[in-house]
Amino acid sequence: MTIRKRDNGLKGVAAKNVDALARRVISELRNKPPKEFRERVADATDWLVRTAMSTDIFILEEARNALLSRDLSPADIIDYCISNAAHEMGRQWAEDEASFAAVSLGSARLHGLCKLLSADWHHSSNLTPMASVLIAVCDKEDHMIGPVVLADQIRRAGYSVHLMSPAFPEKILSKLTSEPFETVLISCSGSVALDNVVKTVRIMRSKLAKIPRIVLGGPIIQCEEDLIAKTGVDLVTSDYSIALAKSDYDMNERVMDRK
Repeated sequence: MTIRKRDNGLKGVAAKNVDALARRVISELRNKPPKEFRERVADATDWLVRTAMSTDIFILEEARNALLSRDLSPADIIDYCISNAAHEMGRQWAEDEASFAAVSLGSARLHGLCKLLSADWHHSSNLTPMASVLIAVCDKEDHMIGPVVLADQIRRAGYSVHLMSPAFPEKILSKLTSEPFETVLISCSGSVALDNVVKTVRIMRSKLAKIPRIVLGGPIIQCEEDLIAKTGVDLVTSDYSIALAKSDYDMNERVMDRK
């Protein structure tokens, strides 16, 4: 099984001290995992796919402990094992090697395991100007493993993250009105939810006095073209380090009068 390259979880974090620099160096090194690590991850992923799709009783805490006992960290399990297991389940379903019921069961268990392992975010004095992120999974979307993995990676990068699913336009508006968020990441997997993305962006731009940076990501990028023009977002990318990078102009100063 191919081990995909881990996203750099520390891009976008200000490296103002030795500790931050050390974390970044370690992260860079781990982007090229050694053979022994790749083999451990592959074995753990194979075990996870079989176990999660089995009709046997699946206890989240026991599965977590079994994976941790393989000398893998929670971040390793989330970034590699769970992500690759979800990809493998999707492949098996697409190629008729597994039933929809088995894949649905396995995906639900992966989702629960990911939430169990997700790192708690702790306030840091080294936060970048864009420190608060809202991840919105629009209505009519049924993918949750990817957004949960993304939320955990961004938290590990030093940001405060709120994951909202399903994220109805009115619910997003209420959240942005009551709490300050510098960036909204809209996760969209396919064209079926594109109308909801357009509606959400339109409401944010027309109702908010201070508009956050609005970024669209997810598999939709592979399905549609000209998404900035179609949706009205500021940026289209599946790379969170790009999505959260400080732009050439200060997005926080983009103020639109209420209409």
